[in-house]
Amino acid sequence: MQTKSFYELWDWNEAERLADEVYLITSKFPVEERYGLTSQLRSAAVSVFSNIAEGSGRGSYKDYVRFLINARGSIQEVLAQLYFSRTRKYITSEEYESMFRRYNHLAASINNHIKSLRDEDKE
Repeated sequence: MQTKSFYELWDWNEAERLADEVYLITSKFPVEERYGLTSQLRSAAVSVFSNIAEGSGRGSYKDYVRFLINARGSIQEVLAQLYFSRTRKYITSEEYESMFRRYNHLAASINNHIKSLRDEDKE
């Protein structure tokens, strides 16, 4: 199995940029959320690009796909927590909508990556 370094992948780079934005957004959350929602949201955002990186270092298509599926699951976790953050008025509707669109675009890209790996594995 030959793959690009994770540093070269659009998915990894976009996930890292989005995690950076999550850190910026959560820096404005109330102090009492430091060990709650702030920590959970940051962890989920970091998990997306971490799973992409770890999967790219695995030796099989099956393992790589499994880690990409984990990354996609972490995206859903981020989206749920961003939604809750919006309902608590920790972020604006505009911030939520922007992050929602970008994370959904990333999820679609990961889906395409999974499909291409599965197709390669069949050859």
